[in-house]
Amino acid sequence: MRAAAAAEDTDTQPYAAALDELAAAIMEAPADTQAAFIGSPGMQELHAWAQDHHERQQHAEFFALLARMKSAPPEDRPAEDFIRLLHLAPPRYREVADALVAETLPQATHCDDDGNAVFSIEQMAQHFGKTPEEVAAEIERLGLDTGLHTGPVHPLQ
Repeated sequence: MRAAAAAEDTDTQPYAAALDELAAAIMEAPADTQAAFIGSPGMQELHAWAQDHHERQQHAEFFALLARMKSAPPEDRPAEDFIRLLHLAPPRYREVADALVAETLPQATHCDDDGNAVFSIEQMAQHFGKTPEEVAAEIERLGLDTGLHTGPVHPLQ
């Protein structure tokens, strides 16, 4: 049985490699070429396939973790996996995730030099009904302490 599976894998390798090359060629083409391609009859579906295929290759670890998490019961999905998923996410998934996370955060009152909202531990504690010590411990436990903003902050206007 294993020999048959190995032979099947060997038989499909050239096909898989050709699909990888096709997807890469479509996605790595200049923007104007892609626009013309998408505008051709029936090509939108092929472009969408290429985008998905290319994205799955470029972010294989993200999709593997996502599949594992989807198959696990909710109680077996640790917060650390969600955070890792966010860090591994392709841009279009990251944009959606950022929007969902933003809905759960308190109203921003300050921003960094680039205009990104920043929150104090005290703000987070008050918003989530915890003590500042509990929030700080949770941030450290989840490994988020390395991404904390330590530069100047400015009141939002």
